[in-house]
Amino acid sequence: MDNTSSHRDDRLTDVKTVDTIHTIFVDYFELDPATVDANTDLTGLGLDSISVMEFVFKVEDEFKVQLPDFSAADNKVPLTLGTIAGIVDTLLANQRSPST
Repeated sequence: MDNTSSHRDDRLTDVKTVDTIHTIFVDYFELDPATVDANTDLTGLGLDSISVMEFVFKVEDEFKVQLPDFSAADNKVPLTLGTIAGIVDTLLANQRSPST
């Protein structure tokens, strides 16, 4: 998996988070790891919505976070592993930050 990214948000994402989500994804969908990277648009892979929801649940379980409903997301923003990792990192950072 290429850990560099042309997407600004992905560069701010922890590489370990991307790698973990990548592993969950390719294991769950039984894909060759080389066929998917942080910038692959997941909506273009022909995955059914129930499978994507189950994948999201696995990510939530792994990181102990609750991700937003991606089915209601703005379709102008591609759903990628890097996007998901960025959201996870933001949620984790918010959990670590003391409430004011």
